[in-house]
Amino acid sequence: MTYRLRNILIAVGLAIIAAILVSVYVTQYKNHVENGQSGTQVYVAARDIPLGTPGDELVDGKYLHKESVKRVNHVSGAITDPKQVAGRYVTEPIYQGDQLSLRRFGEAGAAGTRGQLTGNQRAIEVDATPSQVLAGELKSGDHVDVVATWNVPEGATHHVGKVVLRNLLVLAAPEAGSSKSSVTSSSSGTTTVQLRVTDTQAIKFFFMVKNGEWTLTLRPPVRAGDSAETLEDARTIAKEGVGASVYAKAMEGTTP
Repeated sequence: MTYRLRNILIAVGLAIIAAILVSVYVTQYKNHVENGQSGTQVYVAARDIPLGTPGDELVDGKYLHKESVKRVNHVSGAITDPKQVAGRYVTEPIYQGDQLSLRRFGEAGAAGTRGQLTGNQRAIEVDATPSQVLAGELKSGDHVDVVATWNVPEGATHHVGKVVLRNLLVLAAPEAGSSKSSVTSSSSGTTTVQLRVTDTQAIKFFFMVKNGEWTLTLRPPVRAGDSAETLEDARTIAKEGVGASVYAKAMEGTTP
């Protein structure tokens, strides 16, 4: 083999190797671009979401919708499951069409009560007996109803009862065994509970605290349902489930 032929073969070999390397690079780059262009599912804001909105409301409400976007357009910390924002709150305004990112949410606990209030929501704290507020059983994050009884009209002796408020969030639960009186008589002492209400619900609750008798009832943690609204008094309770003659005798004050 002559010196010239050997150089030609070496040059051809190097050219082939270079062509192979270029082909591999082009193929890998093409795959990278195609992967970047492929769509993935993320959540975007269906409407403007104000600062301080609890993440739990986004999960349950109509603030979000799923959308397919290219991988290259993913924002950092993009949310792919609404449950990722549960227990958090919005730390900066989110506008319609924005991708949701965990960077725009903070831990609700870090902001305290304020981080769980938005719009017309308010926090109210009241004194109560331990039994009224399920002390020892009630936990922050639970939801409760307020059952109350009061006189109608005011100053009369006609008592009525009703579920006056429903599905209130417990912001701060009473501690087990907490009481402002002696620990030996905790059943007669008082404790406090903090609830999230709307501004109008605050009026109703404060009225019952000052003018009636009330207690909290614990709602199921999932799939809670509500019965039809009713207003009860001594007559409606006595009449329910008994015959007309038995009820009539009871109203006359005679033994059924």
